[in-house]
Amino acid sequence: MTRSRNFLNTVNDLYSRVGLFIASTVLLGSLLIGSSFIAWRANVQQQELARLNSETIALLRDAHRIRLAALEALRGQRGYLLTGDPRYLEPMLESERELPGLMAALRSHIDGNEENTRELQRLGNEVQSYFMDLRTVIVFENAGLKKEMLDVVRTGHARRSINRINADVQRIVTRERARLGSVNAKTRSVNNILPMYLLVMTTAGVCLLFTTSLTVIALRRSIARERTYQQELRYIAQTDELTGIANRREFLAALDRSIAFARRNQSEFSLAIFDIDHFKGINDSYGHAAGDDVIRRVAKLAVGAVRACDLVGRIGGEEFDILLPNADGQEAGAVCERLRVAIHSQAMEVPPDSAVPVTISSGVAQLDPIENANKLMERADRALYEAKHGGRDQVRLAA
Repeated sequence: MTRSRNFLNTVNDLYSRVGLFIASTVLLGSLLIGSSFIAWRANVQQQELARLNSETIALLRDAHRIRLAALEALRGQRGYLLTGDPRYLEPMLESERELPGLMAALRSHIDGNEENTRELQRLGNEVQSYFMDLRTVIVFENAGLKKEMLDVVRTGHARRSINRINADVQRIVTRERARLGSVNAKTRSVNNILPMYLLVMTTAGVCLLFTTSLTVIALRRSIARERTYQQELRYIAQTDELTGIANRREFLAALDRSIAFARRNQSEFSLAIFDIDHFKGINDSYGHAAGDDVIRRVAKLAVGAVRACDLVGRIGGEEFDILLPNADGQEAGAVCERLRVAIHSQAMEVPPDSAVPVTISSGVAQLDPIENANKLMERADRALYEAKHGGRDQVRLAA
């Protein structure tokens, strides 16, 4: 009886141990399956995040180019109206030629998003209406119908159309960023769950140590990739792709901040606008690649010529702006003159083995206590036009 009882106890203990082993094995297997599933999900989310990052970067670039094309068209029209020189119409005509391709590129980035598809349709209609208004003004001007032309300009349709175009583009960008943010949130959620599985597996058995190490490495790489993507997005959103200096959006935001700081501290502040003289001739004679190289070199010289506290930004095409805090008009003009001399003294080499003399014209405006950023930019822009009409390769101070 005692032996039978001992045997039964041994069998029961064996069954218990076997059951515990099986339970432990099932638990370890479940943890491994769970960890593998979470790792797979993390990889899928990272791939989706990488894809959306790439699409969002491309969308931001194309959206910026659409906005810039609309502004360049208006600038060309106004330049023609002011001067009567048909060459000023080239930016408008070039923008009109480029926009169908830009719209098609933007459409490819939002394919499948019904809301953005409808928004893009509205944007296309708005762009067509905008260019129709611009052309109407040109037709009236060419026909000598000055009153009709001025009536159309005074309605402000062009400015309102630009605002609507910017609003349509911004809504598209906002939705795409929201979609990217949702994937980012899911990725972070998955990445937060995965370390718990790794910790449990590590404490549950040494047999899974190697797998745990590999998963941790994969997790760290995923987090590093996510940080890299976020840094790239911030860089793209703030930096001009060609020159590496501040882009239009970042520069205008910095301009608003600088004006607010100057008023708050009752300090002086100036804005300078300069562009490359006869840049179209460089493009036509040597090609757009050479033109891009000239823009890059001018940007580099500008960054080197200004003060450490100044900010140089590329607004579009061959136009650059400079923020000059704690500088009155004379001091800002001296900085711009130093930059003008630096560029004038260096003939820039372009292929094939050609040296191109490059000059710039600059307009400088000191902040008036009662004016806003738009008024300040308008005064600096008028000074730039005075420099252009006065023979180029010079600096003019706004009245």
